[in-house]
Order: sequence, then structure tokens, then C-alpha cells
Amino acid sequence: MENATIPFDQEFFCAQNRSDPDSIGMYFKSGLSLDLNPTPFFNTRWYAWQNPDWPAQHDHPYLHYLEVGCKQARDPSPLVDMQRFLAQTAGKIAPEAAYQRILDGFRAPVLGVYEALDDVCAYQKKFASQIRLSRHKTTLTQPPRRYLVVLQTGRGSIHKEWFNNNDRNWDLLINYYDAHGFDPMFGEYVFCQLGTKFTAMHNLYQHYQNLLLQYDHILFLDDDIRVSVESLNRLFDNVSEHNLDLAQMALSGNSHCVWPTLFHAPGAPMLRLTNAVEIMMPVLSRRALQAIGPYLGESISGFGLDLLWGKLVAEYGGRIGVLNNIIAAHESEIDEKGGAYYAFMRANMINPKTELWRLIQHFDLDTNIG
Repeated sequence: MENATIPFDQEFFCAQNRSDPDSIGMYFKSGLSLDLNPTPFFNTRWYAWQNPDWPAQHDHPYLHYLEVGCKQARDPSPLVDMQRFLAQTAGKIAPEAAYQRILDGFRAPVLGVYEALDDVCAYQKKFASQIRLSRHKTTLTQPPRRYLVVLQTGRGSIHKEWFNNNDRNWDLLINYYDAHGFDPMFGEYVFCQLGTKFTAMHNLYQHYQNLLLQYDHILFLDDDIRVSVESLNRLFDNVSEHNLDLAQMALSGNSHCVWPTLFHAPGAPMLRLTNAVEIMMPVLSRRALQAIGPYLGESISGFGLDLLWGKLVAEYGGRIGVLNNIIAAHESEIDEKGGAYYAFMRANMINPKTELWRLIQHFDLDTNIG
């Protein structure tokens, strides 16, 4: 591709780096290593991280995007949700032409394009302001057990058989995000909050902190995780035995997860220390919850919170790890293009990847779990 045909914002680039008059040449030589961008709507480091296949086909992430990624409707930046942009323009703009149209000024949050990372904050606040946490059962009929499972669930929960098992070493708090599945008899505690798991965590911490902090460890579990009562009992015994502040079960080989280090590793030690865990099933100690509590409202979708929690816990010397001897299955596919969860986020003008990159930038987070 000739330089003359490459979209490049000279003024924007020079505001980042004024050291070389041959700006576009300097960008292709050092832009990735120096974290420089050719336009406000292509983020070099982010694109390279999100698209690890680029080196197999091209010498530079930007060339990969212009020749491959744009045709496949990949996002050029965390500011751009290309799936929303194409849906909102109803097929009138071809994927390969969308990036240039955005650069030409055809952009707005309703089209899936933010001007800056902090633009998402207004939509986060609007979403959070509409959420109401409704309590339905908050009084125990017996002394509290040592541990707590907080299950975010809807009509399709696979866990109701748990509650009839009296051998649990943990109490059960149910938060319904789908009123159609509501059952006031399922769980020691019952709440309803038609938001996300993370707005539920935020509201529970804000309004029922004393309820949560009476437990030594809390597991915040998604309702598509398959795991037995016996495994959860061993999970809590192990996190206490190893003095873990942030932990998770290992994922089965057929699970869906973007972090390879979180899967079960045959023959590996029972405990593998890491820098963070997944948000689908984190176990937090009391002091870990107190450390992350003030930051629970930073992401509506949950994107980026795993990396942030890991950093916050590590800063006070907390121990983080994966329990390789306890296996759970996350069998639901991650469908960022057409999945119901991502459609829900788009309908509320929230781009999870913007939330992720904003947290990485704001808190200087590692971009990997390992």
C-alpha cells in the first residue's frame, strides 16, 4: 500500500511526536514500540493486542487493519464498536469503507463511536442511575456459615439443586437479573437487580456491606458455570488453607475463556499463583473485597475489572491463584458480535472494550493474566 493512500492525520500524529519530519515513515518504523497512533480512531497498541494474528500477514498492525481487518469489520480502536456502526448504518456503508467515513466525521456514540475514552463515563452513570436493587430475603434462620456464594442468575439457572444440600460450608445469595426466573425460596438471601453482575456487586457492597463482610471469603459466580456443591466446599477449604485473597477454580478443557493460564493443567501443582483471575467466578477474601469495593462501579460490563482487581490485591501483598485441583466448566460461548449480553450493552450505549482500555490506561494495568 502506497503512503499516499494510507489514512494518516499529520497534525494528530505530530502532537504525539515531533521528532521526525517524515512522520508516516517514523510511525511505521517506531509507532508500535513508542505507542503512537496514525489517527484518533486507530490505536496501534490496542489493535496489536486484540489481533495477535497480524504479524503472520503484515509488517505492521495498521497495514493489517487497512488490508484485512477493516474488510472483516474488526475494531480499529477501543473507541469504535464496528458491529454497532454497521448495524446502525443498516448496510449502507460497506465494512471496508467504514473507517474512512468515521475519519471524515460520520461518527457519534449512537453509531458506536466515542471521541475519547472518558465519553463512556456518561453512559455508565446513566445506566447505573436506572438500577434498583430490590431485597426479598435478607434474614438468616440459622447462624451464618463461614463462606458465601453470590450467584448472578436468571430463568435458566442450573444450580437450584444446590440449595437442598445441607452439607454446604457456604451460604447462598441469589441476585436475579431476570425477573422471569424469580424464586424467593431459592437461597439464604434473595435480591433482584435488572442490571449486570457488576452493578449488582457495586450495589450490594454499597448497601449491604455488613452482610458481605461477615464472611471470610465470597465467590461471585455466573449462572452458566457448572460446578458441584462438593467442589465448592473444597474450593473454600483450599482458599483458606493457602491464605488466598483472590482465587478461582481451574477451567475445564471445553470451557470458553480468553486467558490460557486459567485452564486446568494436568500434572501441574495444585495451586498456581497468578497476577489476576477471571470475573466469571472470582473468590475474594474479606480484605480483598474491602480493597476493590470502592472500584466496583468502574465497569458496567465487567471488562477490565479482572486486571484491576489483581493489581489492587497485589498492592497490599495479597495472594492470587488458580486452584488446579478443582475444575469448573464454562460452556457458554463468548459471542461479542451477536451475543445477548453484548447486545444488551450496545442497547445501553456501553462499549465493553472502551471500559477495558480506559481502566488499563487509567490504572496502568497489565494486559495479560499469567
